[in-house]
Formats: sequence, C-alpha cells, structure tokens
Amino acid sequence: MGNSTSFSTRRRHNLKKSGSTPAFFKTVRKYWFFYIMMLPAGIVLIINNYFPMFGVIIAFKNINYSKGILASPWIGLQNFKFLFSTESAGSSPGIPLVIMLCLLY
Repeated sequence: MGNSTSFSTRRRHNLKKSGSTPAFFKTVRKYWFFYIMMLPAGIVLIINNYFPMFGVIIAFKNINYSKGILASPWIGLQNFKFLFSTESAGSSPGIPLVIMLCLLY
C-alpha cells in the first residue's frame, strides 16, 4: 500500500512541476533530432496527398491558363454535364472494362 501512495504523490508532484514551459515544447527540444528525421516524410505526405487536390478543383473550373487555376471562374457541374451529354459517353466506361477483362485472361 505504501508503494502506490508514493507513486501517486510523485505523479502529482511531476504535474505541478511543469513550470512556465509547456510540456510539448520540452519534448520537442529534447527530441529535436527525431522531428528533423520526420520532416522529409511530412514533406512527401503533403506533396503526395494534398498537391493532387488541384486536380479536383480543375474539374469544377473553366481553366484560363493566363489567370491560373485558382483565379479561373468556377462553373460547377457544367463540365460533367458536357461529358455525359456527348454520344460517346455511354461507350467510354465499357472500353477500359473490356481491356481489363482481356488482360485478366
């Protein structure tokens, strides 16, 4: 019993002892080398996961290359209406499926 009481007392003492510097900054300062090692992985994560989001934006815009992607006018679903209103829209999904089936056998 005495052991568990001393453990809880030490734990409360350590919580009070944190002082003026928050615990997060203390751990960053202590393990700064590991954060530097995580930096390339974070950069790759951002490039591979967030940079392709411009492709999603392009689908809903009328791209004007002189203005750029973000300054081009927003047209909503007009690109998709045009795509599915063409004659070949019905056969377009079938072609990749045929190729896929041919490659399987």
